[in-house]
Amino acid sequence: MMALAVLGSGQAVAQADLKAVCKADYSKFCSDVTPGGGRIIACLKSHQKELQPACAAGLKERDARKEGGQPR
Repeated sequence: MMALAVLGSGQAVAQADLKAVCKADYSKFCSDVTPGGGRIIACLKSHQKELQPACAAGLKERDARKEGGQPR
């Protein structure tokens, strides 16, 4: 929880939203992955074609924000 408080509010909300929309996919594909170092995101991306549309779109938006661009 403290990590979210340190992030900017927009980023924290976006991260929370991604967590919510990818919860089922995380449970299905990545529940055995140890959190940290981007491992969960990498796991989800490795299952990109199998993800629910909302999760896949959330990952794309996250990447766009990280690159400084607008979500597509």
